[in-house]
Amino acid sequence: MALLCAISATARTFDAVVAADGTGGYTTVQAAINAVPDGRTSPYLIFVKNGEYEELVTIPKEKTFIHLIGQDKEKTIIKYFINNGGQNDVGWDYSTNNPESKTYRKQGVVQVNATDFYTENITYLNRWGVERQSGPMGLAMSSRADRQAFNNCRMRSFQDTWYTDVKEPHARQYVNNCLIEGAVDFYYGAGNNYIENCTFRLARKGSVIVAPSHKQESKWGYVMVNDTIDGMDGSNTLGRAWHNQPSCVWINTTLKTKLAKEGWSEWHISPRLFAEYNTMDAYGNAIDLSQRRTTYKVDEDKLAEGETSPVTRRATINAAEAAEYTYEAVVQGSDGWNPRKFFAPVDAPRGLTFDSTGKSLSWSPVNRAICYVVIDSSEKVVCITEDTSLAVDGRSASYTVKAVNPYGSLGKAATVKTLQ
Repeated sequence: MALLCAISATARTFDAVVAADGTGGYTTVQAAINAVPDGRTSPYLIFVKNGEYEELVTIPKEKTFIHLIGQDKEKTIIKYFINNGGQNDVGWDYSTNNPESKTYRKQGVVQVNATDFYTENITYLNRWGVERQSGPMGLAMSSRADRQAFNNCRMRSFQDTWYTDVKEPHARQYVNNCLIEGAVDFYYGAGNNYIENCTFRLARKGSVIVAPSHKQESKWGYVMVNDTIDGMDGSNTLGRAWHNQPSCVWINTTLKTKLAKEGWSEWHISPRLFAEYNTMDAYGNAIDLSQRRTTYKVDEDKLAEGETSPVTRRATINAAEAAEYTYEAVVQGSDGWNPRKFFAPVDAPRGLTFDSTGKSLSWSPVNRAICYVVIDSSEKVVCITEDTSLAVDGRSASYTVKAVNPYGSLGKAATVKTLQ
């Protein structure tokens, strides 16, 4: 059994450890969530070991400041077989709309209703979407509050993968270095959301990526910066307008797959702004944006006063306009929220050595580290400790040590071999 090893009086480790194999304080993510005190004003750190967690997870609005940290995004997986279809859809037995279903009134595999949530190194997977490769709606993530941040995660489904279901028009969400996979409206909803360094993976030809629904008061909408679009070639589009006055800009996008020349789809209403700046191919060459859609057919009952269909909108922004969509403006806002600090890197432990006589590991302290995660060659967590030495049995071929920053984020790894 992995241990939370003895610690000094001033040291800090994770508040909870989840392990499907029983080597942590909890075997399910939901059980660890349930144990979090309500109304936190500082991070509550939950470490989730590698494993497949077949469960529906809900984080109530009272459970603020949860930091949910996985061991490895490829091997720490929260998943469920769930859809949001109607009674006549295939898979009604698994629908959130079926009162006889275990998923009744759930909104997705994971639903986060609380502010100040942060997660990294976890795959959120809707098995319905990934295994069936078809609709109906199959949410992997439903994020429903201000100040939510996601780093180095994977969101996987087919239709409606990630719903940013925020009611407050000034709510913000920040996404960095994540994979978002789907085919139909697979990043959709509202929020002033800043998505950078991410990959949108298209699961089929003819995919539609975003479907925003922004209120007039939402100044920025969806802001995509330095992202990559990859996956199936075909008549794919960047998105379509869903409700209200949707806005989405793509800045410095790299296309590794083909889009339809018009770039955007039509759907009942017109966007406030659907535009690109500096879109490139996989080799860094500029994409011709001259044929991007600039007119949208609008249903008569959805036209603004004085408008007639089709409605004209521009398809590009210039360099000066693109420069206004900064992290500071969109994310930090008036309260200075700064989620980038959550994954500010800590160094790999230096001087990691194995004493074969005393059967122990030792390393030098790492600046800003609150504790260390020790992992053996089979990728099992041996210990989470705030000390810089650890007695081990020496039977592992190697040991890896990662420092943990004050927000729970794992730093770079140092590895030492024990068997020659």
